[in-house]
Amino acid sequence: MGIKRFDKKYSTPRHLWRGERISSETEVMNRYGLKNHKEIWKVLFKLSRWRELARHLIINENLKGTDELLNPIMNIRCLKEKKLESVFEISPNDVLERRLQTVVFRKGLAKTIKEARLFITHKHILINNKVVNAPGYIVNNDDEGKITCDITIAMTDEKAKETSANEKATPSPFYKKRPERRGIGRKHIKKVDLRGQFNNSGKKQKNADADPKKK
Repeated sequence: MGIKRFDKKYSTPRHLWRGERISSETEVMNRYGLKNHKEIWKVLFKLSRWRELARHLIINENLKGTDELLNPIMNIRCLKEKKLESVFEISPNDVLERRLQTVVFRKGLAKTIKEARLFITHKHILINNKVVNAPGYIVNNDDEGKITCDITIAMTDEKAKETSANEKATPSPFYKKRPERRGIGRKHIKKVDLRGQFNNSGKKQKNADADPKKK
């Protein structure tokens, strides 16, 4: 049996069905193209861990631990100053802006934020010639300039409209026009009630059995 991991990645809110929180989170999901609320909870949980560690280091005055905490946060451009007090000023939007999905959209490699997520999940985004298929990957300063896309963006809107119009105007040779069901030259077929024929035949057979003269 494998070893079970108990590393917690997010924590659920105390009141899951509060309308104000749900509406605010849906706005954030639409802005950053997130899949569900768990991606927001992961960011909030990460921020809470950073603040908890910063609070612990301020109390104990541990200089070695401050560098271990602040250097990675400085590397992802979420700190204004290299101080423990500035950790409490980090907002969730600062972390969401450093996600790979957002960086790909900001660099112009995708037209929309949702298209950026599609490119990442379909393994079209490379960082230093290595495929990264996680939209929530936090981009460092060194990796930001090495992000590339192995497919070219689609044509402009005008060219796309022209091509779609041409495709509609010239159908494929395998296309066959279906004949119209109603028209002037179409003959009218009269419906025949077959049930009446079966009923009449049954009555005639009964009458023949009843009349002894016909035998």
